[in-house]
Amino acid sequence: MFKKERISGGQAAFFVTAAAIGTIFLVIPASVVEEGGRDGWMAVPIGYAVGLLIALSLVKLGQRFPEKNIVQYLPDILGTVLGKIIGLVYIASFYFFSAVLIRQYAEVLLLLMPETPPIAFIFLLMLVVAYSVKAGLEVFARTCQFFIIWVVLGLLALILLSINVMDLNNFKPFLENGFKPVIKVIPMQIAFAAEAALFMALWLPCLNKIQKGYRASIIGISTAGVLMTLVVVSTVGVFGPDRVLNVVFPMFSMSRLIVLGDFLRGFEGILLLIWIPASFMKVTIFFYPGVVGLAQWLNLNEYKPLVLPMAVIAAGLSMIPENMEQLTQVSTFNDLYFILPLALSIPLLWLIATIRRLDESN
Repeated sequence: MFKKERISGGQAAFFVTAAAIGTIFLVIPASVVEEGGRDGWMAVPIGYAVGLLIALSLVKLGQRFPEKNIVQYLPDILGTVLGKIIGLVYIASFYFFSAVLIRQYAEVLLLLMPETPPIAFIFLLMLVVAYSVKAGLEVFARTCQFFIIWVVLGLLALILLSINVMDLNNFKPFLENGFKPVIKVIPMQIAFAAEAALFMALWLPCLNKIQKGYRASIIGISTAGVLMTLVVVSTVGVFGPDRVLNVVFPMFSMSRLIVLGDFLRGFEGILLLIWIPASFMKVTIFFYPGVVGLAQWLNLNEYKPLVLPMAVIAAGLSMIPENMEQLTQVSTFNDLYFILPLALSIPLLWLIATIRRLDESN
């Protein structure tokens, strides 16, 4: 870090939870059902369990370099050239994915306000994100503490309210095609969970006691794994596997079907109140490593001058996909071919550092 910013173990737990949940609840049902069908939900807890193991190995690795983040210690482990290359891949993956999330945020709001130019939503979001990043990690951590509680409670409320419109027959026949479809879904679920671990790889040195990263990882990723499993189960239970694939955002459509008593119906307003803070947190979570990591990769003394120009570039990149189909393809490609390999490399990096007996005293 450029200054000694410090966060507590409690804030770290909120950070991991925010990164592991983010805005995944809007896209995870379709990603699961597309490959795994009605039984795909079983891959979610498995994927998040693997993601938790990756996060724990990251904390173990970070204990060898308590004053450095992943961008800074990669050259120590892999050598200057290869370490710099992998570090740049890490930075680019997070930065470009922040652009995807910006566009996703705009697409959801366009469902409610179709006459508004998407650039208006993007501009307002990036203004808040840029301000948050310039304010520093401590300010963002305190903001996450408030917002992630609201997101978790809001999602739980929608899931509980959906029970009345669920049909358990949508899960029959159980394991009709065996476990093979479930296995095909697991890599994407690992990638979703690993996003939190890779974000932690940047701010771990800021933790006042680095060993608290273990507890933060367990709380955050376990909470997200349970919640995302419930999200998939509820949407499949309401729509069935076929219809889940025919709606743009299943959770949004499900919130419109919820009826409470004989007079309350259509709870998409609750989802919108969840979506906006969740989008802010998720975009910041991806944008922050892109900006701070690049400044450290270039050995700059300060990262704040990069915030505004990189925010403008991210906003421009977000407008490149022509439609939701292209946006989904870009998101899936980044998760499977950049985020997932980077995450799976963390245990390998720990093994190399252990064999070479590397730490900051070397």
